Amino acid sequence: MLTTVFLMTIVSILVLPACLWLYALVDVAMNEFANLGIKMAWLLLLIFFPPVATIIYFLLGRGQRVTSYQVGKTVMIIILLIPVLLIIAFYLLYFGNFGFHPDIPETIRI
Repeated sequence: MLTTVFLMTIVSILVLPACLWLYALVDVAMNEFANLGIKMAWLLLLIFFPPVATIIYFLLGRGQRVTSYQVGKTVMIIILLIPVLLIIAFYLLYFGNFGFHPDIPETIRI
């Protein structure tokens, strides 16, 4: 069975960076840049090179925005809800309250 350490490893390595990537993608899509080329370049970089482009966008790209619209509350709730739902699903599976397989009998009667 999976351990809590394994769960936290998956959350920290995959899910949290994915949430940051989604935030960056929505931030680029919602805001205006000096010209359309810069915006398209950021969108393409974020789509094709997510890990590296996300870090570079937060370091350099956010300063290139002409507008600074905040990502909406609904989008933030959805982005932050993903890891919470994964953790809840893991604990339900881990403790056996919610399973995808039936109980196997120890003996077979004919």
